[in-house]
Amino acid sequence: MTNKRDLKAYVRYDGSGRVIAGSLVLRRTKPKVGNWKEVQGYECCNQLFVLTTTPASIGTAMSFTLKCDGVGLIFNEGVGSETIGGVVTNLNVLMPGLGTFVLVGEDTIQLTVTSALKDALCPTGTLTIELQEI
Repeated sequence: MTNKRDLKAYVRYDGSGRVIAGSLVLRRTKPKVGNWKEVQGYECCNQLFVLTTTPASIGTAMSFTLKCDGVGLIFNEGVGSETIGGVVTNLNVLMPGLGTFVLVGEDTIQLTVTSALKDALCPTGTLTIELQEI
């Protein structure tokens, strides 16, 4: 058995921006049919850091803020949608370099980033995310 790890991991998202259970595939290229996003396939060497937020309300005008010890590092006003699934989809489209956004339960949005990115953005502090209707 080889330990090359030359395959990439992809998961499929439904119309609401939620991961379809059991859709994880390992391939060299992204599947062409459906809404597929690459995810971290091998966790041995790249520990993950999970951030969550539960917005008070959802609307078409929303802002996303990534903070280190309460100080805003990244801000984006164009993440709103009529549904929370749409907000998750917009976050993944607008900020794919941060990590993967998923809907947990009915109203909590989770962002998974690598520990390396967390340490680069906020080496000694607490990293948090915030979604607000504006």
